[in-house]
Amino acid sequence: MKVVRTAAVAGFKETVESLGGDFQSICDKSTIPTETFNKENYDKYISLDKLSELLTNAAIATNCYHIGLILGLGKDASSLGILGLMVNDAPDVCTALDTLAQNTHIHAQESINSSFTFDKKFAVLCLDPNQPAGKINHHVSDLILGCTYGLLKSLCGDGFKPSEVHLGARAYNSENKYSRLFAATTKINQPHNEIVFPASYLSIKLDGIDPQYNMLLKEYVAKDEENLSFSIRTKNILQNILAKPECNIEYVAEQFSLNKRTLNRRLALEGTSFKEILNKTKQDEALQLLSNTNNTITQIALELGYSEASSFTNAFKKWLGITPKKWQQKNC
Repeated sequence: MKVVRTAAVAGFKETVESLGGDFQSICDKSTIPTETFNKENYDKYISLDKLSELLTNAAIATNCYHIGLILGLGKDASSLGILGLMVNDAPDVCTALDTLAQNTHIHAQESINSSFTFDKKFAVLCLDPNQPAGKINHHVSDLILGCTYGLLKSLCGDGFKPSEVHLGARAYNSENKYSRLFAATTKINQPHNEIVFPASYLSIKLDGIDPQYNMLLKEYVAKDEENLSFSIRTKNILQNILAKPECNIEYVAEQFSLNKRTLNRRLALEGTSFKEILNKTKQDEALQLLSNTNNTITQIALELGYSEASSFTNAFKKWLGITPKKWQQKNC
């Protein structure tokens, strides 16, 4: 089951009531106990499906299409729990965001696909909920991106200003309000949910945390990595590099300080192989992208690392027995 920490919806009651909604009735309709939102329960988890239902009911009750974003904007690194401490422990913003992208599973298990890239001019932080086609909920995406925006402000300072914000499938009349809430140009119906900002922010130095915490964090991460199978860890790496030249077994093995033969043996012991994981990762990402009907087959092919749309179409037919276009017509 895909889940996120309950801290992600901290302040839900106050947000709903400020928009004129009835907190109790929304919880009742969503079959979620009101105590779920108490501070002592922030380290517990809520399923992505239940979160989608909750935010949808809240949006209907308050007549607010952007409620997920409004709820997320007030967050900072503290809402990420142990991952937030890891982010704040970084020496600079660049390292902090790389830490975030590489360790999102600590906060949300396999519920969020994340990546962080940059060049000399711009940085891009992308976080997409990992929901199956037909269940993608823009309120969840907005909550995640709102939390990310709040985190960036806490790291970069209140003067942080994105260059652009890209959102997936959204209502056409919603774009202006998104632009106002983000205080930045916002483009909807894009392949991913992401925040684009000047790379100059990446060099900002951070104060870090107490050295004793640093030791505890390293121990925690080491134990967390031990509990993750090689197949899951391999998929986590592949999700961030599908369209890059280094999307190969040699690169992934290097991340584990292994050679490719040893990695293949480890994966075989888990009943899988690198090729199977790569194909499954591409298939999952393809279904996510196809769920947004504004994405063209050519765009999706490039996102998955294929040089031509025909190569992607042939691979997709091997996976599911139909073309991407026919799958999209049947499921979207």
